[in-house]
Amino acid sequence: FHLEKKSAELKALIETFNQIIARVKRNRILKDREISIVGIDFTGSDRLVRPEIYAKLVRYARNYSDLPFKQFTYHVGEDFYDLMDGLRTIDEVLRFLEWDRHCRLGHALALAVQVIPYYESRGWNVIAPRQVLLDNLVWFVDMAARSGFVINDTLRTELHDEASMLYDEIGYSGVFELDRYAQSMRLRVDHPVGAGQTEGRNAFVRS
Repeated sequence: FHLEKKSAELKALIETFNQIIARVKRNRILKDREISIVGIDFTGSDRLVRPEIYAKLVRYARNYSDLPFKQFTYHVGEDFYDLMDGLRTIDEVLRFLEWDRHCRLGHALALAVQVIPYYESRGWNVIAPRQVLLDNLVWFVDMAARSGFVINDTLRTELHDEASMLYDEIGYSGVFELDRYAQSMRLRVDHPVGAGQTEGRNAFVRS
């Protein structure tokens, strides 16, 4: 039932895109008789839904045979469990949704937060679901590798051990391998059904 529900939600979103595309076609025929659609804006809570949920939907719009649609805005990095989570979400929009020069990020407030004052104000505590903490830690190590940032062996061991503990506490089977888990996170972009909650974020048309 859970998978059927998610599949139905995805179909509903695709139908919404079809309606938007139909309106764009109609606008081109009517020209100045109707306000044109210039962009599609994703808004809502970063904590309730991850960007990969919309990867297939964005690809569908871009690859629509009759009228490819490229102008997207994604409001991101505003509503996060902690700063690392906000930064990860921004990175996931850029990578998973393949943001390019036709697209923009809305606000992305996490990019402007001063790290030390932020965590000092929280008493150096992070409160988030175990799954989010695990994904954040793995993302940090993977992001460091992709950007050429060197993590010393002591810190890398600490991060690996913490991630491994979370992995076991969540109840995953098999031995935890950080690099392999990082690769599995990238695959979520192709499997949105069941990958996370879709409630909490809406797509609306920006005219």
